[in-house]
Amino acid sequence: MRHYWKYTLPLLALATLILFGGMTIKPVPAYAQGFTQSMPDLSGVNIYFSEAHGERSIYDRTDDGLSRFAGLLRLAGANLFTLEWRQGIPADADLIIIPGPTSNIDPDNVARLWTYLQGGGHVLLALDAFDAPSRVSRALAANTGFFSLSWSDLGLQARNDVVVRQTGMQTITLTETNEDEEEIEFSLEVPVLETDFMTRNIDAEHPITSALAPLMNDDESVTANLNSLFFDRTRSLEIDASLQNFVVTPLVFTEDPTTYGETNFNAYLSEGFSEYSTEDDTPLGELIVAAAYERESIGSKMLLLGSSDFLRNGAGFVTSPAYSGAFVYPLNAQFALRAVAWLLEVEPTIANLPAPAETATPTLMPTPTPTPTPEPEQPEDDEE
Repeated sequence: MRHYWKYTLPLLALATLILFGGMTIKPVPAYAQGFTQSMPDLSGVNIYFSEAHGERSIYDRTDDGLSRFAGLLRLAGANLFTLEWRQGIPADADLIIIPGPTSNIDPDNVARLWTYLQGGGHVLLALDAFDAPSRVSRALAANTGFFSLSWSDLGLQARNDVVVRQTGMQTITLTETNEDEEEIEFSLEVPVLETDFMTRNIDAEHPITSALAPLMNDDESVTANLNSLFFDRTRSLEIDASLQNFVVTPLVFTEDPTTYGETNFNAYLSEGFSEYSTEDDTPLGELIVAAAYERESIGSKMLLLGSSDFLRNGAGFVTSPAYSGAFVYPLNAQFALRAVAWLLEVEPTIANLPAPAETATPTLMPTPTPTPTPEPEQPEDDEE
């Protein structure tokens, strides 16, 4: 028996080391040894992922999945499970993660989630501005469902908008019908709106982001993807940070002065433009895209992310080379690990992540673009 365990134990140890690309059982490669030792210690914690509302899957290795995020959590020692809502939230759930629901959380599950949170639970909720590349999401609307409770009791919710930045002008051709029912075509210069952005505008004091601030320097020799956080298809957040028996902290803000929250992005998709409205749109300026809630008296915590693309394989967690351990946006991985550590009351760390290849060329999901009618060519005059 002694000889049996002599050879079996090392094999069992190797089997527990999971590459963060997914579930493949392999020993940790040499380049990964350093950062596994520097990651927060999540040994034995139980993290449940929701998949009942169209969320992204931790078992999906494609660009749409969260397998790399899940792999990091496994490397840190966490136990990952799929949440079976009908059976209730398990008593051993240390953290519930709801990554990008595409449909509303039904009332029974809202009640379960709220009871869990009010009982000292920990929740990470990541949203999406789109259900599909060309359809604005209707899930988890502001002041309804879960957000009706979180806004009234926690001072935290997402707005019904799409965070956009204006990147230039384009000419589109529109057609209108006059009083004589004649169609008239005319050209119009309108802004080009993009939904992806990077930012270094963070709260420098919160435990999640404090250690990231020194990494977001102005060194021109460092490319922006290495010292910024990447977001895409994002909803802005609304918070009430007044003095209460809980604390709500805005963690990440936009920094591009042309950024605002477009509340009628469907018009941009269908007509080719959407005019900025000072009455309806979220104003130009610094918009909150990540925020943390904590009620110390009962131990409850929640992190609200305006974009699940922040964690997606093909966006915030894209790697170069592909399927490697080198993140193109390493601070996204650092933020995610520190956020989970904070939610679980574990000491956050800065992991020694490998650097991406210099020729990193991530293929990101493009911003939904309108297809306006092209401007017709003018016929040439006949020669006399």
